[in-house]
Amino acid sequence: MDRRLVRLSKFLSYLLRHHPEAMGLELDDAGWVSVEDLVSAARRQGRPISQADILEMLEQSEKKRFTLSKNGEFIRASYGHSSRSI
Repeated sequence: MDRRLVRLSKFLSYLLRHHPEAMGLELDDAGWVSVEDLVSAARRQGRPISQADILEMLEQSEKKRFTLSKNGEFIRASYGHSSRSI
């Protein structure tokens, strides 16, 4: 996986596993968040990412840290949550 995707994976781990509030995100009880909300929140904070970037990272990742919903609309960290909302 190239550096850009590694950085994206680490950034998403930080948000989805530990600090969703850092970007104003609210995870549901199972840890899911809308991909659209995630992309919008990141852009507002000066971290432009796209749904295509996320999909590319998911495809190339060997560690499978994230799960995408069957319809592709939601994402969550697969394990390692420390956030109180999970």
